[in-house]
Amino acid sequence: MLSAARKAQALTRARNMDHRFALIRWDDEGAMTLAPWYAEEQARVRGAEVTARISDGSAADMTGRALLLTGRFLLNALDAFASQTVTLHLTDAENTGLYLSPVLFTETDAITGHGYRYLVKPAIADGITPA
Repeated sequence: MLSAARKAQALTRARNMDHRFALIRWDDEGAMTLAPWYAEEQARVRGAEVTARISDGSAADMTGRALLLTGRFLLNALDAFASQTVTLHLTDAENTGLYLSPVLFTETDAITGHGYRYLVKPAIADGITPA
């Protein structure tokens, strides 16, 4: 996930975007992708597939969901971990399929304890859709 986030940040920087967002989406099988957010041009952007497992719920629960994070905040969160495995704790998505509540990053599936490291508030942008 870290390399995909770095690539997304570099691509938005190279395009001199006013905003530098990373878009995380889940497809019908629960596969997670991370891509730079290009607003109106997003349909042409193919995200990098990120290794992920759903620990609470199923792929059907994630289908059509999206999370938009400020790229710098995502990189800061991921850099806070020494391990290659990070757990994202997401609350229920809005009716639109977008996650708008803060995302908790931990080293384990547990929400409490020493694994807590980072909390990131999702970004909001005009025109973002989960699918």
